[in-house]
Amino acid sequence: FGLDARIVAVADRTGFVFRPAGIPKDELGGILETKSGGARLAARSGAVPSDDPVAMVRHVLSYRLARPVLIDVTDGEDTAEALLEALRLGADVVSANKKPLAGSLGRFRALVDGARETGRLLKVEATVGAGLPVVDTLEMLLATGDRLTRAEGCLSGTLGFVMTRLDEGVSFSEAVAEAARLGYTEPDPVADLSGADVGRKAVILGRLSGLALADDAIEVVGLVDPKLAGRPLAALIEALRAYDAPIAERITNARRRGCALRYVARVEAGRIAVGPVEVPVDSPLGMLKGTDNMIVFTSERYAARPLVVSGPGAGVDVTAMGVLGDILRIAGERRPK
Repeated sequence: FGLDARIVAVADRTGFVFRPAGIPKDELGGILETKSGGARLAARSGAVPSDDPVAMVRHVLSYRLARPVLIDVTDGEDTAEALLEALRLGADVVSANKKPLAGSLGRFRALVDGARETGRLLKVEATVGAGLPVVDTLEMLLATGDRLTRAEGCLSGTLGFVMTRLDEGVSFSEAVAEAARLGYTEPDPVADLSGADVGRKAVILGRLSGLALADDAIEVVGLVDPKLAGRPLAALIEALRAYDAPIAERITNARRRGCALRYVARVEAGRIAVGPVEVPVDSPLGMLKGTDNMIVFTSERYAARPLVVSGPGAGVDVTAMGVLGDILRIAGERRPK
C-alpha cells in the first residue's frame, strides 16, 4: 500500500510515551525491554504518568496525525471508553482485546454504532482467530448476501495444544505448564482452562454474525474451576495436579469409543455453548493438532458442504499478524484515491 507507518504512542496502565513525529526505533526497543523486564512504562524518562486511557487518547489525538489508528492489545475490562473516544475524535480502531466486545450487548452496540456514525473503521480479527481470517471470512459471507445458520469449532490454540499433549500421554498439569512456557496461554491461564476466553470468542462471533442479537445466556463448561483464577503460575500448576487423573480417564474413555476430546464452541440462533466434546478421531475436529484453530461456517450458501477455516491460533507471532493485517486493511481503505 506504500504505507509509511509510524508508532507515535505506546501506553500501559501506568502512563504513555508520545512522540508526534514517531517514536524512534531505538526508543521502541528500549520500551520493549522495559516492559519485558516487568517495569512500568511511567518509569521511563519522558513518559507521561497516567492511569486514564481516555486522557491518553485525547492528548494524542489533539495533534494533527495522518490517518491515526488506535490499537488495543490489552486484556483490560476498561478500554471501551477509550475506543469510543478514539472513534469520536477521528481515529480508526484495531482491537485484539475481546472483553469490550464480549461484555454487555449495549457496549458492543456502542462500539459498532460509534464506528458507523463517525465514519471510522473498527477491525477485530485477532479477537476470534488470532491470525486466521475468521472475521474477514464472516464479513465477506454476509456482505455478499449469505446468511449464517451455525458456526462451530475449536477456537483456542491453547486448549488445542493442551488436548494434543493429553492425546500424547502428557499429564494435564504438565501440558498447561508447557503451554504457558511457550507463550500460548492468556496472561491468566485459567481464562483459557475455565472456558472464559473461548466463551468470549463465541459471543463475538455470534454478535458479528447476527445469530446472538440479545444478551443470550451462554453455556460454558470449563476444564477447571474458575475460582483458580489469579494464582501465581507455580501455585496454579500445583493445584492442577488434582485434575490429572480425572482428565486422563476422560481421554482414555473417549479413545475407547473411537473419539478424541476437543474443546468446542457452537454458535446457533439464540444459543451459544462452549465445552469439552467427544468427536470422532477421523473428523476434521478430531484430526486437529497442536495450536491449530478450526471454525466451520454453515450458511444458506454453504449448507451441504460447510466452509472451513483452519490454521495456527495461538502465540504472539500469529496474533500480531492478525493485528497487523487489520492495520493493513484500514490502510487499504484509507489509501488516498
